Parts: sequence; structure tokens; C-alpha cells
Amino acid sequence: GGSVRAPAGTLVVPLDIPVDTHVMWMRRLLPKARNIGILFDPVQNERRAAERAEAMRRAGYATVLEPVAGPTALTEALARLTNSIDVLYAIPDTTVFAREHARALLLFSFRNQIPLAGPTEAWVSAGALYAIDWDYADLGRYCAALALHQQAGGRTPPPTPARLRVVANLRSAEQLRIKWNDDQVRMFD
Repeated sequence: GGSVRAPAGTLVVPLDIPVDTHVMWMRRLLPKARNIGILFDPVQNERRAAERAEAMRRAGYATVLEPVAGPTALTEALARLTNSIDVLYAIPDTTVFAREHARALLLFSFRNQIPLAGPTEAWVSAGALYAIDWDYADLGRYCAALALHQQAGGRTPPPTPARLRVVANLRSAEQLRIKWNDDQVRMFD
């Protein structure tokens, strides 16, 4: 799941994008959204989904958590979300966001005019509206600098954390009838 636990003061490689970052971008890109659907595998992500839902509630969103215990449960979970959400928010999850579910999730998004905030840039390429993902070249630089910093016993300045990228599918935005102004479009890579 989230981040690696390490002793205080130890630098680690980030694994998860903070929910506050997701909330900030959701406000910028989908300002009318109020109800957020979160699909998750309860075995993999129950705690993580609950934490994200709570953070989103604190930010003023209503959340609908839909557990998906296995591949056959996805269709029913999507059906329950159909008329109750404005955005389908993806938590990286190998059950829900498995490659074989891409078609069903994207069809749900387009048929119901509910944007999918995807888990990765690859999902955006497939049709998700947007995703917040690591700049992997920068993450590699960070990892190398982190290794050198630790090898030097912390005597060198700590590396600058890796950057995040927000990627969007403008064709999906058009199909979902989402209008972004020029300033919003310039925010994307």
C-alpha cells in the first residue's frame, strides 16, 4: 500500500501519491464533483480506501465505498454506483484495476458520463480522464541521489523529492462533456 515505514529522519522512496494531492487536483479539474466513488478490493485495500474516503470527506466530498471482492463482483459494484457518484476515483488495486477490467471500467465511465480518475498514466492513455503519476525519470534520479546520500552517511544534502505528473486525456474530456479552459489544459504534460 502506502509508504514504507522507516525510522524518523530516514528518507524513503515514495510508493503512494498523497490523498491531499488527489483532492487538490480533483478540485481543479472537476470543480462540480461532490460525490466520489471508490472501488477497492477489501483484502488489499480496505484500510487504505477508508483512509482516503475519510480524507475526502474532510475536504468536503461525499464518498461511496464499493468493495470488489473478486473479478465477478465488479459489475454489481459499478451498477450500485451508477446514479450516486460524480467521479470514479481509482486506488491502485490489482483486483479492481486489473488489465482485464479496463474495458468494463472505461465503458462504465463513458456510458454514465462519470469521469474516471485513473491510477496511472497508462489508464489515461486507455481512456481515463486523468491521473496523477510519478515522473519516473525523476523518480529514478531521486532513487540514485538517495542511495548516494545514504552511502555518504547523510553527510550530503538530502535529494529533492521526485516530481509528480498530472496527465489527462483531452479526447475523454470532450466525450464526457468536460470543458477545461486554456490554463487548465496547460497544466498537463
